[in-house]
Amino acid sequence: MKKYIHRSILILATITIGLLTGCGTSGPRYSTVETSLKPEPGKGLVIIYAKSAFWGGGPNKWKIMTKGELLTSKFKLGTFYAYQANPGFLPIWTIKNNPVMGVGDFNNYVPQNAKTIPVEPNQTYYLEFKFNMGSFTPLESRCVSKEEGEREIKNCKWLNPW
Repeated sequence: MKKYIHRSILILATITIGLLTGCGTSGPRYSTVETSLKPEPGKGLVIIYAKSAFWGGGPNKWKIMTKGELLTSKFKLGTFYAYQANPGFLPIWTIKNNPVMGVGDFNNYVPQNAKTIPVEPNQTYYLEFKFNMGSFTPLESRCVSKEEGEREIKNCKWLNPW
């Protein structure tokens, strides 16, 4: 009997850890595709990510928005999204997925906490979002160096492989 209880606890713990760390996302890891991530000619590549955390968001997902455009509604801890941006100032923000609110609610809305990146042609930018479990908006968003970005997202999964 103890043997079955221990197995049940082990299975439950494995499932719980998987949910908490966001491991259920499919897609290749950054470490396997990083060499193929290059800006298109005349554009800048913006890599938006939220690294995994043990306390993770589980099923929590956020929308990544820019200038009235929905980039993805599947953004969560342990993932990254690569965006080919035209040169100029690019505001990017996130909002928690909410089935009541559609994309149209945010078409002409740029929140004060949007991170604006001055995109230059042929450059790559790393933008990190940190979330508080259950929050609608990120705790923090910041641009990081290439070295820091690559180190932090090496195990994150790609949401939009081309």
